[in-house]
Amino acid sequence: MLSMLFATLDTHYGADPEGEESEPESSQIREANLKMPQPVLHVLEKLLIVFRTAGNNWEVKEQITEALCECLKRAVSMLTDKCKMFLPDLLNLLLHLYKHCPHQSVLDMTKQLLILFVNDEDEREALSKYFAEICDHTIQISMKDFRESTTVIESFLQVLDHIIRRAIVFFKAESVNPLVLFQFGTAALNLPEKPTVRAAASFLAEFIMHSREVPNMLNVVNTQGEMLVMQVFKVIGGDSPRSVVEFMPDILMAFNKKYFDNLCRWLGPFTQQEGFPSFRVTQRQKEEFARLILKERTNKRRLKETVTEFSLLCRGLIGTEYAAQSYQSLS
Repeated sequence: MLSMLFATLDTHYGADPEGEESEPESSQIREANLKMPQPVLHVLEKLLIVFRTAGNNWEVKEQITEALCECLKRAVSMLTDKCKMFLPDLLNLLLHLYKHCPHQSVLDMTKQLLILFVNDEDEREALSKYFAEICDHTIQISMKDFRESTTVIESFLQVLDHIIRRAIVFFKAESVNPLVLFQFGTAALNLPEKPTVRAAASFLAEFIMHSREVPNMLNVVNTQGEMLVMQVFKVIGGDSPRSVVEFMPDILMAFNKKYFDNLCRWLGPFTQQEGFPSFRVTQRQKEEFARLILKERTNKRRLKETVTEFSLLCRGLIGTEYAAQSYQSLS
């Protein structure tokens, strides 16, 4: 009910569609409303006290967390930057909820607030500290049982992906450790769930593509890039389900575009290591695969075909019905 209230209680509604004349009385009402604060401001001020009490005194469960975040999401969407006066309370409440019940809804709110206030220098320190605490807590709970935390991991990686693309300034904060986040994304490639691996590959590709904008991120790619390339080849070679191989070209193409010289150097050990990533492929076949990777710097479709064929070769599936279906899906 509160979510619907926040979604509909908009007194600063837009003008009539182009070409339609509004009644003089309606125009006067709209102009008067625009001079007054949104009613949601007053409602949210009172409700934050209730929400904080509920979060502190009740057992924080998924249903409570999701319901509170849905209300806040609707309110923030309507108020946009006018909710700045409540930002400290919002961040404290969200962090409290997340530490007691890590849930996708809190991460969605995190993304919304970071992107909304990305250009507000007054709030940057508080937002950076909050973002760092969300990152630290997510990694902490995930490391306890990585394979049982895939829902949170997937949502968290999606948030990181969006922040890099739309609010990369938060990756420049001293409180945020890009190295740990990069290693976290690399580890997530080992998971069997397709949506989680997709999110990890997308985050890592964006990290690589934007890393030259942030010195700490650049250093991470230079020092950890080879490890990621080897992990990608393990996925392609058979360590992971076939269904997740399709996301690996995104990472390889990002390296090819931004770190071509590094990638050339990193591919050397790959071709020389016997039995890696599969005993079914020869050194010559690996060298040809490496050559084709380096050749494709813009044509993602062709790179996907190359990766798919090599993965089938590594798994001993060339000539099978599954191989035929794989080729057909790419055509």
